[in-house]
Amino acid sequence: MNEPKKLPGNLDRFLHEALQGNVPKLMVPQSTNLTGLFKRSINPSKRPKGTGKK
Repeated sequence: MNEPKKLPGNLDRFLHEALQGNVPKLMVPQSTNLTGLFKRSINPSKRPKGTGKK
């Protein structure tokens, strides 16, 4: 457990694809959720601090 932030290869690649919008249609509901989370993490200024949601 030296790299707790390291994601599994498949998930890492999936997230990379999701950020570019190149996700299989089967994963659309999942990907939209992930891209939303990523947009929040990329633009933290849009989200007020202390909301309690990560």
